[in-house]
Amino acid sequence: MSIRLRALEISDIDRLYSVENDSSLWKYSNRTHPYSKATLMDYIAQAHQDIYQAGQLRLAIANAQDEAVGFVDLFDFEPLHRRAGIGLVVCQEERNKGYATTALQLLMTYSIEHLMLVSQQKIKKASGFLRSVVLKKPGIKNNGIFMKRPTMMNIFIKKSYDLSP
Repeated sequence: MSIRLRALEISDIDRLYSVENDSSLWKYSNRTHPYSKATLMDYIAQAHQDIYQAGQLRLAIANAQDEAVGFVDLFDFEPLHRRAGIGLVVCQEERNKGYATTALQLLMTYSIEHLMLVSQQKIKKASGFLRSVVLKKPGIKNNGIFMKRPTMMNIFIKKSYDLSP
């Protein structure tokens, strides 16, 4: 499978709009309302900011045809402590094709090699998939659950994963 992580492009607007306005996903973030296309266009226009400026980074998961099939986020970036949170979503029609696993591996490589991160925390359980399949791949060491925090609709399971080679 040939995928890559790339910067957001204007051509990603329809997929981004669909993901951001899927209310079934809001319980895994701090979202409570939809975004307009105009707001998302402004977001894409500002996406050139460095992660050190913005404290976050969103990249498109691009297939061999360079179409966005999903998105990955680094958020709560803490360069001093060398860690960040991960967000990952694959568009509904593109699921079960291995994109999430490969995208997470690419994101981890980028995080280690370019941002010098040693751990990524706050991996929120959007489904059992991320925890049971992706995070059990070789090279990802589970350091265990470090916090359970109840929310209105859900319990987010936070884990710490050691990304050191």
